[in-house]
Order: sequence, then C-alpha cells, then structure tokens
Amino acid sequence: MAAAEWRPTLSPSLAISVVSEDQKRKTVTRYSRGQRGPSSSWTGARAPVRSGPRHRERTCASSSPAKRKRASRKKGTTNPEAYQLYMRGRFEWEKLTTNGLKVAIAYFQQAIQQDPACAQAHVEMARAYGLMAALSGLPMAEASARARAAVLRAVAIDDTSGAAHFVLGGIKWQADWDSPGAEAEFRRGLELDPSFESLMYDHWLSAHGRHDEAIAEARRVVALNPTALPNLMVLVRLPFAGRNDEALLEAGKLRDMYPGAATSYVALGAVHLHAGRYQEAEAALRVGEDRSRP
Repeated sequence: MAAAEWRPTLSPSLAISVVSEDQKRKTVTRYSRGQRGPSSSWTGARAPVRSGPRHRERTCASSSPAKRKRASRKKGTTNPEAYQLYMRGRFEWEKLTTNGLKVAIAYFQQAIQQDPACAQAHVEMARAYGLMAALSGLPMAEASARARAAVLRAVAIDDTSGAAHFVLGGIKWQADWDSPGAEAEFRRGLELDPSFESLMYDHWLSAHGRHDEAIAEARRVVALNPTALPNLMVLVRLPFAGRNDEALLEAGKLRDMYPGAATSYVALGAVHLHAGRYQEAEAALRVGEDRSRP
C-alpha cells in the first residue's frame, strides 16, 4: 500500500480529512474535534497585502509605464483599473475566510472584465475557488470545475506562468488524484517562477514521504514573504515529518504574530492534536472556533 496522503479539508467544524490511497481504492476517514485522532483546520484571519517590486511585477499591471509595458508582453495588460481590482481581490483572499474569498472572486471577475487577458487574475480566482471548497464554501466538484476552468484560461493566455502551473498541479492532485501529473506541474511551476508562493507543493511532497524536500519547500515559501499568514501556515505541517517540537515553536510564533486571528489558534490546536496533547488541542481549537464566528 502506498504511503498515506494527508489532504486538508477545512471547515467550520474544525476537522480534517485523512486520505489513504492504494492502487485500487481510496478511503476517507474523518476525525472531528471531539474524537481522539488526527484533526486540524484553519480558517479566517486578516493578513497584510503583499507589495513591493517582486509582487507587483507578477500581477496584472505595475505602477510605471515601463513596467506595465514589460508586464503586457507576458500578461497582456496595461490596465491600471484591472490591477487595482486584482490587488483588492488579493487583500480579501489573504483573509482566508469564506466571505473574504467570495469578495475576492468578485474582484477578480471585475479585473477580468476590465482586461480578459489578465492571466494572474485568472490564477488567483482559481486559487480562491480551491480554498472555497476547502472551507466548505462550495461543493468540491463545483469548486474544482470552476478552478480548473480559470487556471486553464490563465495557461492559454500565458503558458509561461509558473503560478498557473502550480495551481494546475494542485487541481490534478486533489481533484483528479493524478499525483504524477501534479508533480510535473509543480516542477514546471517552480522552474518558471521560483518566486511564487505555492501553498500546495510542500504538502504534496510531505504526503509522498519526501519530508526533507517538503520542509525545504515550505521554508522557501516563507522566506519569500515571512509575514504573510498563508505562507506561515505551511510550517504547521512539520508534524507530518515527525518534527512536533519544531511545529509547536512555529505555531507559537504564528499565534504571537497574529494574536487576533482564529487561524492562529486552530493551527496551534492542530499541532497539539497531532502530538496527542488533547487537552491543549481542545483549548486552542475552542478559541479558534469562537474567533471564527462573525
């Protein structure tokens, strides 16, 4: 039997799906917070919008005419309104909440209306649909179909978009159960854009027992933007490599950096639960659940 694959299914019930796969069948075992077993989830928190030359040059347009001209050759846009709408979508996206993602998708759709050739808006809309499924905001089949359509449009616009290939890799893994195809897309994405902050490749590596590579990938993502909440979340997966103490340290840093975020406490609870510290996990998860309510 192949190694077990752990795939996060985020939901208000603060639960995670543990997915085991062999050549003939796939089984999903779900552990809720009240059970004695693996569990975690992370929802809702506000994160700072990323800025700076590295990030702007990968979006729909940038601030100077010269940069917009360079971007237009790759992304096909010089539309400042599309750029502003895209950035508003990114701000909402990084909250990691169902409502934030709904607003983000609306902004990305408006950006695309302003400029249909804005490949990055298609990419981020695909990512938002994927997270909507994870947060139980959309059925998996519907979210996967919408995400796939969006990212394929991005690839059609710009096949050299590393971000698009990273996102397509996530869809192939989680929706299609195509691990070889997913790895090919992840590797292509990394080759094209080593500055893209993927939140999935490290998880794929860990699920396939390649923990050292997974940790290296996670630290690459964090180094690109060490204050972004989504990026910091990848280090909470350290327990999958048997590094519970290190994971607890990282989860504590996350909570200290974002003390008002439900996500911080849910991540901390997930680490405690993985290590069998059930009382500590229960306490942290309750705080996270309380703070995730409107």
